[in-house]
Amino acid sequence: MIKTKQQLLDAVPVQTMEGGTRYVRINDIPEPWRAQAQNEIRGCACPVVEGQGPLYYVRDFEDWVGGRWWGMSGPKGLK
Repeated sequence: MIKTKQQLLDAVPVQTMEGGTRYVRINDIPEPWRAQAQNEIRGCACPVVEGQGPLYYVRDFEDWVGGRWWGMSGPKGLK
């Protein structure tokens, strides 16, 4: 069971595209935080990798989890 922000970060696998750009698949973010992230991480540039579905750059996801994404509070219900 995920109880902390660090556990959420650890639960989401980080992928690396050719060239070294790191990203996470939105579908790999466990609920209810996936829906929260989709509601709050908006207007950002997102990497595109064929066949991977919607993605976030790792840095954007980490900033959101840490409460540093454009004034958003980050994931609710975690310490």
